[in-house]
This record gives sequence, structure tokens and C-alpha cells, in this order.
Amino acid sequence: MGGRGTSGEGLRAIWKACRNHADTICKVKQYDMGAGMVMEPRLQASEEAIAHLSRAVDELSEVVARQQREIDVLTRRVAMLMQREAERETEGGGTIPLADQRPPHW
Repeated sequence: MGGRGTSGEGLRAIWKACRNHADTICKVKQYDMGAGMVMEPRLQASEEAIAHLSRAVDELSEVVARQQREIDVLTRRVAMLMQREAERETEGGGTIPLADQRPPHW
């Protein structure tokens, strides 16, 4: 997974693969040799599914952290550009900055 392109479809595919893997493991030991032996494949399948999901969560957490850093940088750039443009408008015409003026159709 990792990187851009991580989507709900990707998560659904991982979850489906985990479920299919768990089903396969459980079907391997269908004979009953006591409750402990029957539960073992299910427990192993659950542990494997949890491991896959934990990895997916870690990867998604990294994606979210990276995206938040990008959002922070872009937010600072937009604020800087807005301030620069407001200064340019006040220096150029001495009027009210365009952002504070009412649109002509009002």
C-alpha cells in the first residue's frame, strides 16, 4: 500500500484478503480433536488478520501525517500570498483591499 492512491477500495481489498486467508486456515483443520485444536486455526487466523490490519493502520497513519505536513505548508503559503497581495493592493491604489470590497452585483 503506502503513498498516494490509498483508498477505501484498497482497504476493502486488504480486509477481504485477510478474511479469505482466515477462512482457508479454518477449513484446513475441520476435524474435531477437542476444543483447543479447533480454536487454534481460528486464533492463528485472527492473529494474522490483526497483523495485516495493524500494518495497514500504520501505513495509513504515515499517509495522514504526511498529508497534514503538506496541508500546514500550503496553509502558510496561502496566508503569505494573501498578505502580500493585500499589501500590494493598499500600496498601489490607497483604496480598500479588494478582498474587503463588496462585489459589484450587491
